[in-house]
Amino acid sequence: MIRRSILRWFQEAPVWNMYWSCLWALHVGIDQVSFLRDDLNNTRYHEAFRFLRLFAGEKNPQWAGGAFIALRGGLDAADVHSFPENTFGQVPEGFWIKEPLYDRARRIVAKFSEQGASLGKDPVGVFSSGFMENRRAKSMSDVGWKIHAGNYQRYITQLEVEQTSTAWWRMGSKCQPYGRFARSFKEEGPYVMGFSVNPCFLAQVPEVQRSDSVRIRIVYLDRGTASWQLKIRAAAAAVHSHTSQRQQQQADALSLSFDPIIQHTNEDSGLWKQRTAVITKDQAAVLGRGRIEAIEEPLGKKMNHTAEFSSSPSAAAAAVVSTPNKAITTADLLLVGNGMAWFHMIQLLKNDQHFDAEASSLREEISDCSPPLAPFVSS
Repeated sequence: MIRRSILRWFQEAPVWNMYWSCLWALHVGIDQVSFLRDDLNNTRYHEAFRFLRLFAGEKNPQWAGGAFIALRGGLDAADVHSFPENTFGQVPEGFWIKEPLYDRARRIVAKFSEQGASLGKDPVGVFSSGFMENRRAKSMSDVGWKIHAGNYQRYITQLEVEQTSTAWWRMGSKCQPYGRFARSFKEEGPYVMGFSVNPCFLAQVPEVQRSDSVRIRIVYLDRGTASWQLKIRAAAAAVHSHTSQRQQQQADALSLSFDPIIQHTNEDSGLWKQRTAVITKDQAAVLGRGRIEAIEEPLGKKMNHTAEFSSSPSAAAAAVVSTPNKAITTADLLLVGNGMAWFHMIQLLKNDQHFDAEASSLREEISDCSPPLAPFVSS
């Protein structure tokens, strides 16, 4: 084991790095992780360890006590589809060829620098010879080689990721564990993100489902003054076998109405915070049962994006099926806003044992670490 005193990239933001390392372990299915005794005694890491302990080993969605998705983006220098060689430079034949890879990484990170991406203070060291040796880099880098580019998740999946959201890096205080990565609405809109839930997750297992409700938690960056809502799919409309194709389309469109469960307006404190809500077992029953192959819905910048469903269902249904813009597929949960907002995680918790009552997102201030972000000024 390499002593962490050597891992200077880790020490650049240890709270971030320990937390996201634990999330990565859960994402890839690692159940047991060895830690140094000094780390286990370090209270700054305890939220990461609690999260790992609560979710490790839950490989069966029916028996799992919780589901989560941690929103992020990774910049993979080996990805020639996202980063074509004629624009970002050629991919070297061997990872150990430093200079060509560094030049390609520099061009990639330049595209995302306004979203916080950086190669760090030791960019060439990140791409040193050998996959293991690059752990000795002196600083963090947001570009890697053959790295995971998506979210870290278990039983919740984001839909149309790149079309509806933007990846960010290094957001907020390094004393809170969440800000190493994040995702926001797209600045130009539409201000909507969709998520699907594994249909097996909420199957009734009495030993796990110990109440008639499910808790939902969302961690957000309190930056700017935008308003946003987290919505859940409403009960589907009844459909009879003798209905016409057009009637079937309209019934499908009606089933895309969503009920708000959390409504919030940011206060621009610059801290990561959380909101929670309790949904009934009946509300949760529709999660994971999205039946629409593609939603053809106009997604504007209005907060009442789905309110029109209740005011004029037939007209709204017709508008949905006639709109050519494919936005979200089979969504069970929607995040809807009226401006820029940043998010870290959505969780569904079947019982309170998986709820962390000591999470730093519950604090009103962070006084023992780096300052929070400056007030947000929209462009």
